[in-house]
Amino acid sequence: MKTFTYRVYSNKNGSFLGLFKNVDFSGFTKIINGGLGECVLKIDGTFESFDEYNKVQLNNYVEILVSDIDTANDTLNTGEGYRLIYSGYISKYSTWVDGPNEGVNVNLLGYSTKLMQGLLKDAQTGKVTFFTNTSDGISTTGPAVITDVGDVVKGILGQYIKENPTTKITYSGETLTQTGTNGMFTFELMSYQQAFNYIKSIAPSEWWWYINADNMFYFKTKPSSATHTFVYGKDFKSIKVEKSIEKIKNAFLFWDGDSTSSIPVRYYKDKTSILYYNPRVEILVDYSQKYGGTAEANNVARNFLDTHKNPDIQVIVEIVDNNETDEVGYDIENIDPGDTCRFVGFNKDTLENFKDNMLITRVDYTPTSVVLTIEPMQMGIIPQMEKNKRNIDDILSTSKTGNRAEDSYLSFEA
Repeated sequence: MKTFTYRVYSNKNGSFLGLFKNVDFSGFTKIINGGLGECVLKIDGTFESFDEYNKVQLNNYVEILVSDIDTANDTLNTGEGYRLIYSGYISKYSTWVDGPNEGVNVNLLGYSTKLMQGLLKDAQTGKVTFFTNTSDGISTTGPAVITDVGDVVKGILGQYIKENPTTKITYSGETLTQTGTNGMFTFELMSYQQAFNYIKSIAPSEWWWYINADNMFYFKTKPSSATHTFVYGKDFKSIKVEKSIEKIKNAFLFWDGDSTSSIPVRYYKDKTSILYYNPRVEILVDYSQKYGGTAEANNVARNFLDTHKNPDIQVIVEIVDNNETDEVGYDIENIDPGDTCRFVGFNKDTLENFKDNMLITRVDYTPTSVVLTIEPMQMGIIPQMEKNKRNIDDILSTSKTGNRAEDSYLSFEA
């Protein structure tokens, strides 16, 4: 039998305040390049019974823990056979009456939403412009220098923790790693979330960030092998596969916003995608010059085209929980965005729609099942041989006179 525990902590000193009881909740969302979404707790009883100035107080911290057949010997996080599946702060609450029934709705938000609300700044100096720096990742002292993207992410997160010393968000050496991609960037008047998403646009295409239920910040690449294997007819019975060219972008126009520069406009395109699907152009104007130079522009274009040049194959599948019987279902609490999966149990023709290692980008959790959104997958119109030989060093430059240079991956025009 699956049971849930709801622990409440003070936002002032972190002290344990007690438990919410007689609670019903429908679920919550976990999403890649973000974290935990809203979770609404519906609690039976009158408002007065909840002590407004104690447990039900704005910004108090709430943990949701589950106990089921999968956690009987699981001491993860609590040491008590429970598993932490959600943590967040009270963003609002309301009382309700429906006939003879009444209660309180408590709305929780995950701590990743705090990143949207905070400005990347230095409180001591008041500066809101940061430059990449090899020693600390970022610094208010310019100019920007070439730095690994992973170190920049660590620097941004370190600044957030410095400015918000009571934050629940943390990281370790295993959750933040270098990418092997370097660049020099400038951040000005950005929220922390904007800064993370900005850096992700320069990182290799299969890198992602995520804040889990433990409030651990991850910046990692897609796992090389499947984290989960789902069996058709056992773990799930419904699946939807959607193919679309609506979001294809196979050309990228980059203007640095400076008409006096030697190469004010750069045009990248994927010739094979254009051959099949016609030109579909995305335009980026970098008025603030935050991308630093040609190498950063090339990284952005390479990442963007890698992600958008092919049709989407989006897979949405509902995975049922295994607590009804051991013969059916899956340990749904063990699935997070950033994990990868594979499907088995289909016939050969159906399996052609799937890869062996697909990225889970969204998890919609309910107590009895999860709905997974699997990465929009590239259909592979470019041969693997050609794909394997790509390297940013292969991108050819162009002269001030506007001579055009091309290779099999990107073309560049000025």
